[in-house]
Amino acid sequence: MFWGLLWDNSGNTWAGFTGQKGWYLLGALRVGEILKGGQRPTHARPEHTARAHRNVHFRNGPLPQTHRVFVGDPRYSTLFARSVDLQGDRQDGLVYRTMRDKNGNPLPFDAAAKWYSYLRTCRPMWDLDVVHDRRLARIVRDRIRTTNDYDLLADVPL
Repeated sequence: MFWGLLWDNSGNTWAGFTGQKGWYLLGALRVGEILKGGQRPTHARPEHTARAHRNVHFRNGPLPQTHRVFVGDPRYSTLFARSVDLQGDRQDGLVYRTMRDKNGNPLPFDAAAKWYSYLRTCRPMWDLDVVHDRRLARIVRDRIRTTNDYDLLADVPL
């Protein structure tokens, strides 16, 4: 999933910014292929080559050894028509109820580090073979479906 900070703007100029802001889910990508360091777009499967060519990480040639490019499966990846509020300002917010740190622990609400520090790195959020993780993923899926025609878990055996 992709998330970002969105600011409210009541007009079409800088003067229209209200000062209100929030963190939102903006889209989802189901990985179709991973390109690794040293590879070029031409190393991607034929159905992914054109999209890999457009990825900025290839602008200077092959990927640096420490980089990865995740090519999304277009059947299951999307930019949401409407962003989904992560409710990061509330202890019972979506981000705190469903997201976990790298060790599988709930994100702390009153920690010195903000929740978005815990989610900076690209990593799995849930193991769908684990009952509790499936429940958390369903909560997020249901929240996304309330405003978007998208099923985060489409074709995933649950």
